[in-house]
Amino acid sequence: MTSVRNSSAVDARSAQEDQTTLHVAEIEDAVLTLGGRTVLDGATINLRRGEIYVLLGPNGSGKTSLVRALCGQLPLAYGRVGIGEALVDPRQGSRARRLIGHVPQRVALFSRLTVRENLEVFSQLINREATRGRIEHLLDVTRLRSVADSMVATLSGGLQRRVNIAAALVSDPQLLLLDEPTVGIDLEARSAIHHVLGDLRDTGVAILMVTHDFDQAERLADRIGFLSEGRIVLEGRPDDALRSTFGTMKQIEAVLTDRADGRVDAALRAAGLEPVDGRLLWRGLIPDAQDASGVLMLLQSVEAPLREIRIREPGLDILFRHVTGRSLS
Repeated sequence: MTSVRNSSAVDARSAQEDQTTLHVAEIEDAVLTLGGRTVLDGATINLRRGEIYVLLGPNGSGKTSLVRALCGQLPLAYGRVGIGEALVDPRQGSRARRLIGHVPQRVALFSRLTVRENLEVFSQLINREATRGRIEHLLDVTRLRSVADSMVATLSGGLQRRVNIAAALVSDPQLLLLDEPTVGIDLEARSAIHHVLGDLRDTGVAILMVTHDFDQAERLADRIGFLSEGRIVLEGRPDDALRSTFGTMKQIEAVLTDRADGRVDAALRAAGLEPVDGRLLWRGLIPDAQDASGVLMLLQSVEAPLREIRIREPGLDILFRHVTGRSLS
C-alpha cells in the first residue's frame, strides 16, 4: 500500500509553508482519568493550519477522549489544551470554542428538517447570523446544493454525514475534529467526503480525523499519529514514518483458499507471517522482493492451500502493528 497524494495540492501547500506551520491547536502532556482508569497518559499533539492530521489507534486507546479534551468537554488532570493562534484553553471562553467544529461519529442532525433548515438552526444555536450567503457558501463547500431542500431523514448515510460536516462549519472554525466520518457508508459517499475534506484543508482549515481505516489515512493524511495506551507512540508524515521504520523492506501477503493446518501454520510463522482477517490472509515483512521466492518454495513444500502471493510496499497497518504490537481490534 502506498500513499495516494494530490501532487498539485501538495505543491500549493509547500508554497504556503508559512501558513501550514501556524499552530491552530495544541494538547500537551495530557493526562486524563475517567472512572478510575487513565485514558490519556501524556498525549501531546499540535495541529497546523492547512493540514489533515489522522489519529490512529486501537479501541480504548483514548482517541475519542483526546478529541473531547480538545473541545473542552473533558477537564485534564494534568497538561494543557490551547486553541487558536493564542492557544486559549477552550474551557475558558466561548470565543475559543467557536474556533472548533466537531463532527461526532454518530450523525447529530434534525431529521425532520431540510439540509438548509438544519444549517439555519445550528447557526442560531451558536448565535451566528445565518445569512443566505453564508448558508449557500456552506452548501457549496460540502457539495450539498443539490439536496439543500431535502429532508435529512430522506438522505443516504453518506449525505447525512456531509450535512453533519456542514453543520460543524457554521461557526467558520479554524479546527475541524472528525470522529470516524466515513464509517458505515459506501465507497462513492466516502470519496465525496474525502473531496470535501481536501477542499477544506486547501482553504487553511486544520483537520484532525480519528479513523480505524488505514487506507483512508494513507490517502488523506499530511501527518499521522499512532495513539496507544493514552500517548502518541509515533508521529510524522506517512511516507517518512514508513521509510524510517522499514527502509527497503517489502510487505508480503499470502492468501489461502482454506484455513492453514498445523504444518502450514508452522511454515507461515517460520517465514515471518502472521494471520490477518480470519486466518486466510497472512502478512509479514521480508528484506526485499527477491526473498519472496524463498517463502513461496517453503509454502509449496508443505502443500499450503495458496491462492496468491502479493508483494507491496509496507503500509500503515503493518507499521501500527510494528510500533505497538497490537491490531486495531
